[in-house]
Amino acid sequence: MGISTFEYNQLLNAQNKRGPVNHTIRTFIPTPNYIDYRRGYIVRYFIQRVNDKDATIYEINSKEYEKYLTDPFWNTSSLEWRITGNLNEIENSNKQSLKIASKKIIGIINHLPFHSQFSLY
Repeated sequence: MGISTFEYNQLLNAQNKRGPVNHTIRTFIPTPNYIDYRRGYIVRYFIQRVNDKDATIYEINSKEYEKYLTDPFWNTSSLEWRITGNLNEIENSNKQSLKIASKKIIGIINHLPFHSQFSLY
C-alpha cells in the first residue's frame, strides 16, 4: 500500500526537502529575425528526461531553459545553429553542433535531420 502525493509532500516538508519539480513543458519553434540573420546563427535550447535514453526531446525557449538547468531530472543542452553562409558550411557547422549536443541529449542528431533549417536555402 503506497502513500498519496499529499502525504509524500507532507513528509518532505517535515524534513525540509523537495521532491521532483514538475514543470509544464512549453515547446518552442524559433523564428529567426533580421538580427539573427546578420549574426549568422540562432541559439536553440533542448531538454530530455535523465532516466530514459529514448525520452522525448523538447525544444524550448531560453526562459524555459533556465528553469531546467538546475533540475536533476532533466538533461539540458543549447547549441548555436548556423543559418547563413553557403549550404555546405551551414550543414557542416550544424552537424558539429549536434554532435556536441548529443553528448548530453541522446538522439538529438535524429531529432534535427534537416541541417539547413532556417537558412535561406
